[in-house]
Amino acid sequence: MTEADLERILWRGVLRVRLNAALRWTCAALSLGLGLAALLVAAARLAPGWSGGLLGGLGVLPWAVLAAAVLSFLRSRPAPARVALQIDQSAGLSEHLTTWEDLRRKPAPRDGVAQAFVLAQRQATLRQAQDLQAGRHIPLRLPAWSRVLLLGGLALGCALLMPERKAPRAEVSAAPAPAAAGQGAGGGHQGREVRRGEVLVQRVVHRL
Repeated sequence: MTEADLERILWRGVLRVRLNAALRWTCAALSLGLGLAALLVAAARLAPGWSGGLLGGLGVLPWAVLAAAVLSFLRSRPAPARVALQIDQSAGLSEHLTTWEDLRRKPAPRDGVAQAFVLAQRQATLRQAQDLQAGRHIPLRLPAWSRVLLLGGLALGCALLMPERKAPRAEVSAAPAPAAAGQGAGGGHQGREVRRGEVLVQRVVHRL
């Protein structure tokens, strides 16, 4: 174990703290995205005429979640001293790593007693930091409220299973038009007159 190993452990701890921040913001953005997607799908089911515009907005949600993850990772800049203290508390190092991180940033002392103290503290930290792993003491974890994602997924599934509302059809009247009825009555009267004329012609021919 050397000081370069301690620096590597501290750097990995800082990276894991930033990743945990990205996970929290990603879960928050994904929860909001699932809720919004469920609302858009339900609105598209109830209003089929607007379904194209409503469902077109769903393509923005994955990019919004990705942007939240990247921005939260870039904006999270934990102080190395705070990360060292977190590792100390988890590993039970009695703040040796925190003291080492503080002393290494200060100029080397000129006093012999102070130099001996710094050297002794460094050696003690190296001994206690044997087999120290940042991943064991700063694990990557989802936030406790990440179960909200299940509710968002269920809401989206229910919205997708909703039946689409159909547009009402115009009722067709079964009553005949007055003009057509008049034409039918006139046609029947003309047919009776023609048959009466044929009967009269047959009687005249029979008498002759």
